[in-house]
Amino acid sequence: MCPASRQRPQAGHKGLGYLETLTTSGATMHVRCWRVKAPGGDTRRVHVLWTSAACASVIGLLAQSIVQAAPKPTGEAPIAARVGGEAVYVAEVDDLIARTRAARRGEDDVAPELRAEALEQAVHRRLVAQLLAKEGYAPTDDDVDGLVEGLKRRLEAQELSLDEFLKRHSFTPEILRRQLAWDLMWGRYLAAEMTDEALEKYFEAHRRDYDGTELRVSQILLRVDDPTDDDKVRAVERRAAQLRQQIVDGELTFADAAARHSSAPSRRQAGDLGFIPRHDRMTEAFSRAAFQLEIDDISPPVSDQFGVHLICCTDAKAGKRSWQDVRRALAEAWTNQRFLELAHQQRKQARVEYTGAVPHLDPVTHELAPADSDR
Repeated sequence: MCPASRQRPQAGHKGLGYLETLTTSGATMHVRCWRVKAPGGDTRRVHVLWTSAACASVIGLLAQSIVQAAPKPTGEAPIAARVGGEAVYVAEVDDLIARTRAARRGEDDVAPELRAEALEQAVHRRLVAQLLAKEGYAPTDDDVDGLVEGLKRRLEAQELSLDEFLKRHSFTPEILRRQLAWDLMWGRYLAAEMTDEALEKYFEAHRRDYDGTELRVSQILLRVDDPTDDDKVRAVERRAAQLRQQIVDGELTFADAAARHSSAPSRRQAGDLGFIPRHDRMTEAFSRAAFQLEIDDISPPVSDQFGVHLICCTDAKAGKRSWQDVRRALAEAWTNQRFLELAHQQRKQARVEYTGAVPHLDPVTHELAPADSDR
């Protein structure tokens, strides 16, 4: 009956899109999906880099993308931001964007939201690098020299020179050395801190996300006429919240509400979707909200690219996996969490200035601030 015995924090639309995951260039990325209008008027989803892209191995990802990279103009390296006085270059932002699915499809028109989120991740990486340097993880010049020589050998095997590589990525030698230094520094940190104890502790704190638990859920889906229009999305969210309150107050059952109001085919089964796992079946926004529920809870409105959902948990099957069974997934999640925690820690001490060369997210409102050329 889903009486919604507990209130849960809203996991829906916040003006910054919704999180999903994708795998590209051999790395799993947590990405933010934005609602935007394509030039032809069609709604399309834009995948935006999340933390794994920023903390993944630069040397490995660059080496894999060498053949795909297109030559870019060279010259003095433009700066997108300064972090504690250190430059974050536009080329670093472009490199993060190049790893997205949209870039690999050859789309030249990169949405401003994508560039802003990529810049934010480049800023985070610089913040973390500064913090780790203070804690003694910074490599020596000799260490970086060795990585440069290793990259040269990889390039020679593909009949490319270092100069050609730098031009293709709009990198200066300084940017390359800093990227390689990041690789080594972050690797040293993970080797020291990502212990079995740390992974087991993370597993216990997020057990249902990883142990194979499945939830039986029902949904009510309300479509949004124009998912790119924030006002229309919020209007449907208000309608969903009112419908939820009617169910909580006993004015109608979840099943009746699904049959009358849901746009999904599941309305014919009272909204029942059967059992779902935590990952890979539903959108991340949907699954994340569902797995915050106990049996008979109803979620607040949850927005994704399909519309606005109300989710009811009706049953649960406990998982049996141990932390060792999901070690790789735990390592990715732990890495992403630590990266963000370190970035936020250092941001309290370092001044971040944006030059306007690339759109950025306002640090207070998180609204999109366009590049100076777009004003």
